[in-house]
Amino acid sequence: MHTPPGSHARRTLLSLILLLPFAVPATALELPEDRWVAQEWDGFGIVASVNGLVTHGDRFFVGPLPKDCDRGYLFFLVYTEANHPEIEALEGKTIPILIDNERLNVRAGYAIKSLLEHAFFMEMGVFPLDRLVRFLAGKERLTIRLVDGDGFRAEDYFHQRRNAWSLDGFREALAEARAMCRAKHGPGREERERSPEAPPPIGGRGDGAVRVLPAAAR
Repeated sequence: MHTPPGSHARRTLLSLILLLPFAVPATALELPEDRWVAQEWDGFGIVASVNGLVTHGDRFFVGPLPKDCDRGYLFFLVYTEANHPEIEALEGKTIPILIDNERLNVRAGYAIKSLLEHAFFMEMGVFPLDRLVRFLAGKERLTIRLVDGDGFRAEDYFHQRRNAWSLDGFREALAEARAMCRAKHGPGREERERSPEAPPPIGGRGDGAVRVLPAAAR
């Protein structure tokens, strides 16, 4: 399974996100409210993202893969003030969630502490972007809830266990992010396969579906 860039890049992005509200005026961020935007983060890559509707700073990201712009990794941020003594031990652990009332798993990625908070990347894995667009078509928002699992009580670690993200502008921002990816890294796998001079596909069977998303999306 492909995951977001390494810990150094994730640390850089997460630290930047945590510091932005204090480092520069909000007007300088040029991030639209409740609407998806495509950007390239230094040292991290090209992503489409949107702020959270419940917890504003908990952004949801979709990042086209540099070696295959037709697939992307999905992840979202979770801030917590729960201050559990073993909060940092969650890094790398599997966390159960509910998305569209279906129970799934995500991986708690890199954790960082800022003042009295911790923040985690919750990594959902890699998914074909055209299928993702079809799955989210017609929806107004995406809602995720962190839930209890085997020996895990979500409320012990996360004071806010539910967030939602607007899908306003999602299709346009993702198309822009894919175009940025192709301009920087070349065409995606599907375009290479359509070309008469296309090289062999990267990887094996390569359907790209990671079994952490709802069955309806596969």
